[in-house]
Amino acid sequence: MRCPYCEQSISVMSKELNRFGVKKRCPSCGNSIHVTFDIKKLALLFVPLIVLAALAKPYLGGVLSSVLSVAMLMFFSMRLKKAE
Repeated sequence: MRCPYCEQSISVMSKELNRFGVKKRCPSCGNSIHVTFDIKKLALLFVPLIVLAALAKPYLGGVLSSVLSVAMLMFFSMRLKKAE
């Protein structure tokens, strides 16, 4: 993901994005950012990830394949916005 202010890449696993609390800051420029979900990407990826969960069910089990699919759906639809 990229900072909406300075366009620097921010890792999803960065300490700043995984902090508890509402206010998050870009590690490079220090501006406030919000983590949101892109509804269009979420809707676009919903059906393929449900199919992936169905295909993985025999290998991983029902619950684990569903949890993995939902986690991937959330991961791929996350984005950063400017805090207001």
